[in-house]
Amino acid sequence: MSQNVFRVIVDKWPTPDGMPFDEQDIDWCERPDWMPETAPLDEWYRSGGHHYQDGRDMGPGWEETIAPSWRHWKWWSKSSAYKRVRELKLYGVKAHIETGTVNWK
Repeated sequence: MSQNVFRVIVDKWPTPDGMPFDEQDIDWCERPDWMPETAPLDEWYRSGGHHYQDGRDMGPGWEETIAPSWRHWKWWSKSSAYKRVRELKLYGVKAHIETGTVNWK
């Protein structure tokens, strides 16, 4: 028996250095110049309870916008892989899908 696996390949990140969003050293509370206006940044995860480097709490109500890592790139479902590509395109990422076959013995 065999089954297909679908892998999302990122061809180009829209960042100036070409690295993923979660590897950028920027404040995500504001939209960067290179980020498309179609990108729904308000849907990104917001964390609270951030601490200074020395361990002190920054206080209640303080939030930080965290860029998603999007590190899961393989799916058994073709529709899930296409959904991820559509999500990435909203943020200006160029990506495509490769299909592979897994043979089960």
